Amino acid sequence: MASTLPLRIASFAALALAACGGGDQPGGGPARTESTLPAGTPTPTTLAPPGGGPVALGPTVAPSGRTIQVQMVTDEKGNRFDPDTVQARAGDVLKFTVGTGVHNVDFLAAKNPGVQGLPAPSELLQQPGQSKEYVVGLQPGSYYFQCDPHAALGMAGTLVVQ
Repeated sequence: MASTLPLRIASFAALALAACGGGDQPGGGPARTESTLPAGTPTPTTLAPPGGGPVALGPTVAPSGRTIQVQMVTDEKGNRFDPDTVQARAGDVLKFTVGTGVHNVDFLAAKNPGVQGLPAPSELLQQPGQSKEYVVGLQPGSYYFQCDPHAALGMAGTLVVQ
């Protein structure tokens, strides 16, 4: 038992470092990890980008190839989505990206009554450039979204699906 302790500590340390570092790398690929573990120890070779892949917003549809960028910003003007009104069609990908601050995206069920297929609130995105993507599958109409930590400060927006 005592002889495997250093290996377990090294494995835990490598996994902890891999989970905390990285993110998206230039060129669009996921972060790579370098192993310092003894030969033959299984290690992950890639990490998923923060937030994983696109999340379905409504019924699942195939992405159309069109991506709509929405910045999440904290500055002298306050906390906001830029733009705060987004026009989209089914299959468009909404990419919410942190510019500054700590934010999330929440298509709040209470503000979108009767709408099926709304995802859970996203995790808090804390690093500039970190993003969360949604593939639009909602019916035509207007849908409310907010940043939970800053909703009381007016950080909300509208998705208009055509």
